[in-house]
Amino acid sequence: MFDTGTKFTNLFLDVRASSLLQGFGQYIAEEAKALELRMFEVGIIPGLLQTPEYAAALTTAAVNRGSITEAQAGERLRVLVLLRASSWRGQVAGLSR
Repeated sequence: MFDTGTKFTNLFLDVRASSLLQGFGQYIAEEAKALELRMFEVGIIPGLLQTPEYAAALTTAAVNRGSITEAQAGERLRVLVLLRASSWRGQVAGLSR
């Protein structure tokens, strides 16, 4: 219709291939041969599930990276303590009903 031949197909394949991370093709080939897959993912535990030690480690790391100040780290820890305390009071109140 537009006499483009395979131009658009080739462009599509180029864009598709270039959006993949380097080495992803090899990963897919190895994955196809695998008998078992194990994944490891780095994540952060949500606030109310954090222990005080875990929260302190996160804020210390953020201070060390220069992402936040010592004062901001202290404020984050105080807020977490307040949230946990109010959540705990709500749970206790719910049990007594």
